[in-house]
Amino acid sequence: MIKRLITKPLLYEEIITLIFESIKKGEILPGEKFPPERILEEKWGVSRNVLREAFHILESKGLVISIQGKGRFLRSLPEEELSKYLGSYELITKLEKSSLLDIYEVRKILEAYAVELIIERASLQEITVIEDEYSNFVDELKTYGVIETDFKLHELYAKTSHNYMLEQMILLQLKLISEFKNPSFSSMVLEHNSEDYIKEHELIIKNIKEKNVIEAKTAICRHLDKTIAMIKLK
Repeated sequence: MIKRLITKPLLYEEIITLIFESIKKGEILPGEKFPPERILEEKWGVSRNVLREAFHILESKGLVISIQGKGRFLRSLPEEELSKYLGSYELITKLEKSSLLDIYEVRKILEAYAVELIIERASLQEITVIEDEYSNFVDELKTYGVIETDFKLHELYAKTSHNYMLEQMILLQLKLISEFKNPSFSSMVLEHNSEDYIKEHELIIKNIKEKNVIEAKTAICRHLDKTIAMIKLK
């Protein structure tokens, strides 16, 4: 069973981003003390635990120093070295975005071929199983998150292609996405309209059932293209 994506943003990562932005804007200078936790909690609307987790990570990186009884301070670093810290964090974020985009572009190729093989190889009974899973998908979408229910259908498409290597490659892509921990992507996924997902899968399955290869491949590519477009905008 594939580990599901956590659909809520990782708040501590968002707080790290806000701290970095404050440093860039000069709101906190090297050697200066950060505002008390209570003020930052109110400013950013997060719990104390989330705030402390963010600072703990920055302390482990050597960017923030915590002095018992006095508070937290931005480490006194030469401007060039401080810029490296900030730049490295931005680089990691860009690499994560690039990696996710690569995964989705590969998914388009693999899953378009998967629906072609479904049309070529699947039995009527297997098509019925896909239709039944789609019905479950519509019902579950009202209760569970988009990713949890959407991935079940994509897993079934892969399995019904009757190509073991193709199936495993698609499952690997889904697993990589499930383990992706960028908060921007998590929140982005939640922006998808559930009704759009329902209509898109309905069209994919309709064309599979009617053995319209080009239309089925186009439908699944358009389904994935929506997420690709959102990734590029982030």
